[in-house]
Amino acid sequence: MNSYVFRYRKKYLWSKIKNVSGHKLEGDTMVLYLSNGGIRTIREWSKYEVNLGADWVLYTKNNMEKESGVNLKLAVQEPDSR
Repeated sequence: MNSYVFRYRKKYLWSKIKNVSGHKLEGDTMVLYLSNGGIRTIREWSKYEVNLGADWVLYTKNNMEKESGVNLKLAVQEPDSR
């Protein structure tokens, strides 16, 4: 997996940016690094909410495995079957 979808919202409107290969917070600005080499910024980040999905978890896991050379297992919690 080379990228993930960055989902965010301000108040009620959800937006998404595809093909993100990294992100970081600089002050109150979220900086997104795109797979094609581009950069996107979201200013006044404190007014937003983020929702990173399973694709981000797998992307991060794959990067950690590449850097460490160790296969990692994800701890998955089974749904309660009551």
